[in-house]
Amino acid sequence: MISITGVFPAALGAILGTACAIVQTPAAPSTEGQPAASWNVTLQLSGGFVGLDRELRIASTGELSAMDRRRKTTTIRRAGAAQIAELSALISKLSERAGTPAAPTDCRDCVRYRLQLQTGSRTINAELDDVNVAGTELESLIGALTALLNESLAG
Repeated sequence: MISITGVFPAALGAILGTACAIVQTPAAPSTEGQPAASWNVTLQLSGGFVGLDRELRIASTGELSAMDRRRKTTTIRRAGAAQIAELSALISKLSERAGTPAAPTDCRDCVRYRLQLQTGSRTINAELDDVNVAGTELESLIGALTALLNESLAG
């Protein structure tokens, strides 16, 4: 005859030990479509009919510097929360292939855009102009950054 007192504690210990071993750490939530946590962007504009030579540097912290080398003007300020939120949303939508070079053009009077984006997980480097930026994943981001650069330099 088997004693219940001897089997039960051993079985209960085995069940509890197994249950404790099965406890898993939940998977990290997907970040796809969510704002990028930390990023730094540099956008350089050059060329064009008027011979631009401008640069915008902005970080997810709101630190912003805008420079117009032709006019010898520099502005350092903090970007607004709405501007940072807009840029974060645009950055989070970019795929891994967003920095793939577009077909080169022979546009001599086009504005040239040199973009460098650094996030925690990737770096995107792209060189585009007025002609080949259209229709790329970077078009909206470059448009928003150019508007912010112009606004910052306007005063």
